[in-house]
Amino acid sequence: MERERIAVAEQSNFQTHNWKKKANGEPDEWGFESGNHNGFYCIDCSDYYCKHCNETVEKCEGKV
Repeated sequence: MERERIAVAEQSNFQTHNWKKKANGEPDEWGFESGNHNGFYCIDCSDYYCKHCNETVEKCEGKV
């Protein structure tokens, strides 16, 4: 899973998000998709992490 690609220091930020989930309950790495971009989408803050473009994950700012 893509979570392993995120630096250990950033995993705590990854876990602050309420990522869109797959049927099995894991974060959906295709929750965000646009052109050549795809990755995780937070349903609380509407932020996304493109596994091709982003090296870090910002902390979730909560519901928008």
